Amino acid sequence: MSMPTLTQAQTAFLEALELSNRSPQTVTLYGRLLADFDGWLAGNGQPPSVQDIESAHVRGFLLDLSRRRKRPGHQHRTVPTDGLATETLRGYHRVLSAFFSWAEREGLLNGHRPMQNVPRPRPEHKEMPVLSDEEVRRFLALLDKPEVKKATLHLAFSMMWRLGLRISEVCELRVTDLDLGRGSLLVHGKGKKQRRLPVRNGLEGLLRDYLADLRPRYANGCDRLLVSYNGGPLLPSSLRRSFGRYARRAGIVGTPHTLRHSFASKFVREGGSITALQKSLGHASLATTERYLHTTFEDLEREYDKLRF
Repeated sequence: MSMPTLTQAQTAFLEALELSNRSPQTVTLYGRLLADFDGWLAGNGQPPSVQDIESAHVRGFLLDLSRRRKRPGHQHRTVPTDGLATETLRGYHRVLSAFFSWAEREGLLNGHRPMQNVPRPRPEHKEMPVLSDEEVRRFLALLDKPEVKKATLHLAFSMMWRLGLRISEVCELRVTDLDLGRGSLLVHGKGKKQRRLPVRNGLEGLLRDYLADLRPRYANGCDRLLVSYNGGPLLPSSLRRSFGRYARRAGIVGTPHTLRHSFASKFVREGGSITALQKSLGHASLATTERYLHTTFEDLEREYDKLRF
Protein backbone atom coordinates (compact mmCIF):
# COMPACT_ATOMS: atom_id res chain seq x y z
CA MET A 1 0.00 0.00 0.00
CA SER A 2 1.41 3.40 -0.99
CA MET A 3 1.98 5.96 1.72
CA PRO A 4 -0.38 8.95 1.71
CA THR A 5 0.78 12.38 0.69
CA LEU A 6 1.11 15.00 3.38
CA THR A 7 -2.19 16.57 2.32
CA GLN A 8 -3.98 13.22 2.43
CA ALA A 9 -2.58 12.49 5.89
CA GLN A 10 -3.62 15.89 7.17
CA THR A 11 -7.15 15.40 5.81
CA ALA A 12 -7.38 12.07 7.63
CA PHE A 13 -6.06 13.71 10.81
CA LEU A 14 -8.68 16.47 10.68
CA GLU A 15 -11.40 13.86 10.17
CA ALA A 16 -10.08 12.02 13.23
CA LEU A 17 -10.35 15.26 15.20
CA GLU A 18 -13.98 15.60 14.14
CA LEU A 19 -14.72 12.02 15.19
CA SER A 20 -13.11 12.70 18.58
CA ASN A 21 -15.73 15.41 19.14
CA ARG A 22 -13.39 18.38 18.82
CA SER A 23 -15.18 21.65 18.14
CA PRO A 24 -15.55 22.89 14.54
CA GLN A 25 -13.49 25.96 15.45
CA THR A 26 -10.61 23.75 16.63
CA VAL A 27 -10.72 21.60 13.49
CA THR A 28 -10.75 24.71 11.29
CA LEU A 29 -7.83 26.26 13.18
CA TYR A 30 -5.75 23.06 12.95
CA GLY A 31 -6.47 22.83 9.24
CA ARG A 32 -5.43 26.43 8.66
CA LEU A 33 -2.13 26.10 10.52
CA LEU A 34 -1.31 22.81 8.79
CA ALA A 35 -2.03 24.48 5.44
CA ASP A 36 0.56 27.12 6.32
CA PHE A 37 3.10 24.34 6.90
CA ASP A 38 2.18 22.78 3.53
CA GLY A 39 2.65 26.15 1.82
CA TRP A 40 6.06 26.63 3.40
CA LEU A 41 7.18 23.14 2.33
CA ALA A 42 5.97 23.71 -1.23
CA GLY A 43 7.70 27.07 -1.38
CA ASN A 44 10.96 25.47 -0.28
CA GLY A 45 10.76 22.52 -2.69
CA GLN A 46 10.33 19.94 0.05
CA PRO A 47 8.93 16.43 -0.57
CA PRO A 48 5.15 16.02 -0.23
CA SER A 49 5.09 12.62 1.52
CA VAL A 50 4.43 12.60 5.26
CA GLN A 51 7.15 10.00 5.87
CA ASP A 52 9.77 12.29 4.36
CA ILE A 53 9.24 15.13 6.84
CA GLU A 54 12.21 15.58 9.17
CA SER A 55 12.86 17.65 12.27
CA ALA A 56 14.87 20.07 10.16
CA HIS A 57 11.76 20.89 8.12
CA VAL A 58 9.72 21.71 11.21
CA ARG A 59 12.52 23.76 12.77
CA GLY A 60 13.01 25.68 9.55
CA PHE A 61 9.31 26.44 9.26
CA LEU A 62 9.01 27.72 12.83
CA LEU A 63 12.21 29.72 12.54
CA ASP A 64 11.02 31.26 9.28
CA LEU A 65 7.73 32.29 10.84
CA SER A 66 9.43 33.80 13.84
CA ARG A 67 11.58 36.26 11.92
CA ARG A 68 10.18 37.24 8.54
CA ARG A 69 6.99 37.79 6.59
CA LYS A 70 5.86 35.68 3.64
CA ARG A 71 7.46 35.89 0.24
CA PRO A 72 5.59 37.93 -2.37
CA GLY A 73 3.08 35.79 -4.22
CA HIS A 74 2.87 33.11 -1.54
CA GLN A 75 -0.68 31.79 -1.44
CA HIS A 76 -0.96 31.50 2.32
CA ARG A 77 -1.51 33.98 5.11
CA THR A 78 0.68 37.00 5.68
CA VAL A 79 3.22 36.88 8.48
CA PRO A 80 3.87 40.31 10.07
CA THR A 81 7.21 41.99 9.46
CA ASP A 82 8.24 41.57 13.07
CA GLY A 83 7.42 37.86 13.09
CA LEU A 84 4.62 36.07 14.83
CA ALA A 85 3.83 36.43 18.50
CA THR A 86 5.27 33.75 20.74
CA GLU A 87 1.84 32.38 21.63
CA THR A 88 1.05 31.97 17.93
CA LEU A 89 4.32 30.12 17.36
CA ARG A 90 3.49 27.87 20.30
CA GLY A 91 0.16 27.20 18.64
CA TYR A 92 1.88 26.07 15.43
CA HIS A 93 4.17 23.82 17.48
CA ARG A 94 1.18 22.34 19.33
CA VAL A 95 -0.74 21.61 16.11
CA LEU A 96 2.25 20.03 14.38
CA SER A 97 2.97 17.91 17.48
CA ALA A 98 -0.62 16.67 17.52
CA PHE A 99 -0.53 15.85 13.82
CA PHE A 100 2.75 13.94 13.89
CA SER A 101 1.77 12.08 17.08
CA TRP A 102 -1.36 10.93 15.27
CA ALA A 103 0.69 9.99 12.18
CA GLU A 104 3.03 7.93 14.36
CA ARG A 105 0.09 6.03 15.90
CA GLU A 106 -1.22 5.39 12.39
CA GLY A 107 2.14 3.92 11.31
CA LEU A 108 2.85 6.63 8.75
CA LEU A 109 6.28 7.76 9.93
CA ASN A 110 8.43 4.65 9.56
CA GLY A 111 9.73 5.04 13.10
CA HIS A 112 11.11 8.57 12.86
CA ARG A 113 9.75 11.52 14.83
CA PRO A 114 9.67 14.91 13.08
CA MET A 115 9.01 16.78 16.34
CA GLN A 116 12.05 15.30 18.06
CA ASN A 117 14.59 17.98 18.95
CA VAL A 118 12.14 20.74 18.00
CA PRO A 119 11.84 22.84 21.16
CA ARG A 120 8.55 24.50 21.89
CA PRO A 121 8.92 28.32 21.97
CA ARG A 122 9.11 29.55 25.53
CA PRO A 123 6.11 31.61 26.60
CA GLU A 124 6.44 35.32 27.14
CA HIS A 125 5.44 36.26 30.66
CA LYS A 126 3.52 39.44 29.97
CA GLU A 127 0.92 40.93 32.23
CA MET A 128 -2.46 40.75 30.60
CA PRO A 129 -4.06 44.20 30.30
CA VAL A 130 -7.10 44.93 32.42
CA LEU A 131 -9.56 47.80 32.56
CA SER A 132 -10.67 49.60 35.69
CA ASP A 133 -14.34 49.56 36.65
CA GLU A 134 -14.57 53.23 35.67
CA GLU A 135 -13.08 52.55 32.22
CA VAL A 136 -15.51 49.70 31.54
CA ARG A 137 -18.49 51.75 32.69
CA ARG A 138 -17.39 54.65 30.47
CA PHE A 139 -17.16 52.27 27.53
CA LEU A 140 -20.54 50.64 28.23
CA ALA A 141 -22.23 54.01 28.69
CA LEU A 142 -21.66 54.71 24.99
CA LEU A 143 -23.81 51.65 24.18
CA ASP A 144 -26.50 52.07 26.81
CA LYS A 145 -29.05 53.25 24.25
CA PRO A 146 -32.54 52.05 23.24
CA GLU A 147 -31.62 51.35 19.62
CA VAL A 148 -31.29 47.61 19.02
CA LYS A 149 -27.74 47.48 17.67
CA LYS A 150 -26.22 49.41 20.57
CA ALA A 151 -28.44 47.68 23.13
CA THR A 152 -27.33 44.25 21.88
CA LEU A 153 -23.66 45.27 21.98
CA HIS A 154 -24.16 46.67 25.47
CA LEU A 155 -25.60 43.35 26.65
CA ALA A 156 -22.91 41.26 24.95
CA PHE A 157 -20.02 43.26 26.41
CA SER A 158 -21.74 43.43 29.81
CA MET A 159 -21.91 39.63 29.86
CA MET A 160 -18.23 39.37 29.01
CA TRP A 161 -17.34 41.73 31.84
CA ARG A 162 -19.76 40.46 34.49
CA LEU A 163 -19.37 36.74 33.74
CA GLY A 164 -15.89 36.54 32.20
CA LEU A 165 -17.17 34.96 28.99
CA ARG A 166 -15.11 34.44 25.86
CA ILE A 167 -16.34 36.20 22.74
CA SER A 168 -17.18 32.86 21.10
CA GLU A 169 -19.16 31.80 24.17
CA VAL A 170 -21.29 34.94 24.06
CA CYS A 171 -22.08 34.44 20.39
CA GLU A 172 -22.94 30.75 20.77
CA LEU A 173 -25.41 31.14 23.63
CA ARG A 174 -28.94 29.99 22.89
CA VAL A 175 -32.20 31.14 24.42
CA THR A 176 -32.61 27.74 26.06
CA ASP A 177 -29.28 28.19 27.88
CA LEU A 178 -30.74 30.96 30.01
CA ASP A 179 -32.87 30.16 33.06
CA LEU A 180 -34.01 33.48 34.49
CA GLY A 181 -36.19 31.75 37.08
CA ARG A 182 -33.17 30.02 38.54
CA GLY A 183 -30.86 32.91 37.72
CA SER A 184 -28.37 30.83 35.76
CA LEU A 185 -26.75 30.55 32.35
CA LEU A 186 -25.38 27.42 30.68
CA VAL A 187 -22.15 28.30 28.86
CA HIS A 188 -20.63 26.16 26.12
CA GLY A 189 -16.87 26.53 26.41
CA LYS A 190 -13.80 25.22 24.66
CA GLY A 191 -13.71 21.52 23.85
CA LYS A 192 -17.51 21.41 24.11
CA LYS A 193 -17.23 21.67 27.89
CA GLN A 194 -20.19 23.19 29.67
CA ARG A 195 -20.40 25.23 32.84
CA ARG A 196 -23.33 26.87 34.59
CA LEU A 197 -22.84 30.41 35.87
CA PRO A 198 -25.03 32.54 38.15
CA VAL A 199 -26.71 35.58 36.61
CA ARG A 200 -26.52 38.41 39.16
CA ASN A 201 -25.67 42.08 39.74
CA GLY A 202 -28.27 43.58 37.44
CA LEU A 203 -27.45 41.33 34.50
CA GLU A 204 -30.72 39.46 34.93
CA GLY A 205 -32.60 42.75 34.45
CA LEU A 206 -30.71 43.52 31.25
CA LEU A 207 -31.45 40.06 29.90
CA ARG A 208 -35.10 40.19 30.89
CA ASP A 209 -35.61 43.54 29.15
CA TYR A 210 -33.78 42.34 26.05
CA LEU A 211 -35.86 39.16 25.78
CA ALA A 212 -39.13 40.98 26.40
CA ASP A 213 -38.65 43.92 24.08
CA LEU A 214 -35.71 44.07 21.68
CA ARG A 215 -35.03 40.45 20.70
CA PRO A 216 -38.59 39.59 19.52
CA ARG A 217 -38.41 42.39 16.96
CA TYR A 218 -35.38 40.96 15.17
CA ALA A 219 -34.92 37.27 16.07
CA ASN A 220 -36.60 36.01 12.87
CA GLY A 221 -36.52 32.37 14.01
CA CYS A 222 -32.88 32.45 15.18
CA ASP A 223 -32.32 30.36 18.33
CA ARG A 224 -29.26 32.31 19.52
CA LEU A 225 -29.70 34.37 22.64
CA LEU A 226 -28.12 37.47 21.11
CA VAL A 227 -29.10 38.33 17.56
CA SER A 228 -27.90 41.01 15.18
CA TYR A 229 -30.14 43.74 13.84
CA ASN A 230 -30.61 41.71 10.61
CA GLY A 231 -32.06 38.79 12.54
CA GLY A 232 -29.09 36.42 12.32
CA PRO A 233 -26.67 35.31 15.03
CA LEU A 234 -24.26 37.83 16.49
CA LEU A 235 -20.79 37.18 15.04
CA PRO A 236 -17.41 37.43 16.84
CA SER A 237 -15.96 39.49 13.98
CA SER A 238 -18.76 42.03 14.33
CA LEU A 239 -18.22 42.24 18.09
CA ARG A 240 -14.50 42.81 17.64
CA ARG A 241 -15.02 45.63 15.16
CA SER A 242 -17.63 47.27 17.38
CA PHE A 243 -15.42 46.97 20.45
CA GLY A 244 -12.54 48.69 18.67
CA ARG A 245 -14.75 51.52 17.44
CA TYR A 246 -16.33 52.30 20.81
CA ALA A 247 -13.13 51.66 22.77
CA ARG A 248 -11.46 54.46 20.81
CA ARG A 249 -14.35 56.78 21.61
CA ALA A 250 -14.12 55.84 25.30
CA GLY A 251 -10.35 56.37 25.33
CA ILE A 252 -9.50 52.82 26.39
CA VAL A 253 -7.11 50.26 24.95
CA GLY A 254 -7.83 46.55 24.61
CA THR A 255 -9.87 43.88 22.86
CA PRO A 256 -13.11 42.13 23.83
CA HIS A 257 -10.95 39.56 25.63
CA THR A 258 -9.69 42.36 27.87
CA LEU A 259 -13.16 42.37 29.46
CA ARG A 260 -12.60 38.74 30.45
CA HIS A 261 -9.22 39.65 31.96
CA SER A 262 -10.85 42.53 33.80
CA PHE A 263 -13.51 40.23 35.24
CA ALA A 264 -10.83 37.85 36.51
CA SER A 265 -8.85 40.65 38.13
CA LYS A 266 -11.96 42.10 39.76
CA PHE A 267 -13.12 38.66 40.93
CA VAL A 268 -9.92 37.97 42.87
CA ARG A 269 -9.43 41.57 44.02
CA GLU A 270 -12.85 41.51 45.67
CA GLY A 271 -12.25 38.25 47.50
CA GLY A 272 -13.06 35.43 45.08
CA SER A 273 -10.90 32.31 45.29
CA ILE A 274 -8.71 31.25 42.39
CA THR A 275 -10.39 27.82 42.26
CA ALA A 276 -13.80 29.47 41.92
CA LEU A 277 -12.35 31.73 39.23
CA GLN A 278 -11.03 28.68 37.39
CA LYS A 279 -14.55 27.25 37.30
CA SER A 280 -16.03 30.58 36.25
CA LEU A 281 -13.60 30.99 33.35
CA GLY A 282 -13.90 27.36 32.25
CA HIS A 283 -10.20 26.57 32.49
CA ALA A 284 -9.06 22.95 32.65
CA SER A 285 -5.77 23.98 34.26
CA LEU A 286 -5.26 26.20 37.28
CA ALA A 287 -2.00 27.38 35.68
CA THR A 288 -4.03 28.94 32.86
CA THR A 289 -6.20 30.77 35.37
CA GLU A 290 -3.15 32.16 37.15
CA ARG A 291 -2.14 33.96 33.93
CA TYR A 292 -5.31 36.03 34.26
CA LEU A 293 -4.41 37.37 37.69
CA HIS A 294 -3.26 40.95 37.66
CA THR A 295 -1.55 42.76 40.50
CA THR A 296 -1.17 46.52 40.18
CA PHE A 297 1.33 48.67 42.04
CA GLU A 298 -1.60 50.03 44.05
CA ASP A 299 -2.54 46.48 45.05
CA LEU A 300 1.03 45.92 46.25
CA GLU A 301 0.99 49.18 48.17
CA ARG A 302 -2.17 48.15 50.04
CA GLU A 303 -0.69 44.77 50.94
CA TYR A 304 2.61 46.33 52.07
CA ASP A 305 0.73 48.82 54.22
CA LYS A 306 -0.75 45.89 56.16
CA LEU A 307 2.71 44.64 57.17
CA ARG A 308 4.09 45.38 60.60
CA PHE A 309 7.78 44.85 61.42
